[in-house]
Amino acid sequence: MVSSHSPFFVDGLKPEELWVLYRDEQDYTQARKASDMKGNP
Repeated sequence: MVSSHSPFFVDGLKPEELWVLYRDEQDYTQARKASDMKGNP
């Protein structure tokens, strides 16, 4: 697992390899693959 805000690092990944962490409405941390997120081609 790697944590990065680097666009250069993220550009080298496929959407299936990238996980996004975010907080939901109840303030719980959630994780989703970028390939499963809305707006991904």
